[in-house]
Amino acid sequence: MNGKVKVDEKGNISLLSGVIMGNDNFRGTGVLPSGETSLRIEMEWDEIPKTIVLTPNYNTNIWVTEKEKTGFVINVGTPPLEEASIDWVAIW
Repeated sequence: MNGKVKVDEKGNISLLSGVIMGNDNFRGTGVLPSGETSLRIEMEWDEIPKTIVLTPNYNTNIWVTEKEKTGFVINVGTPPLEEASIDWVAIW
């Protein structure tokens, strides 16, 4: 890896250049229709994630419920006036 990635004695990983690449198994984008306050994301995981980080493309409170091996539900405090996208990342 030419010194671009280092792992210390505790198992901590340092990425000195480049980016962390991923796939659709741990990140994605959900589309919330206008006027809706929740959206189910369907997945097929071996384990339930510890954390799911959400980023909406509009100003609202946002949280996750119903975390399961089969997905989770995104909830918003204010429904979007038009279709909105919500990016998410799951962490185990």
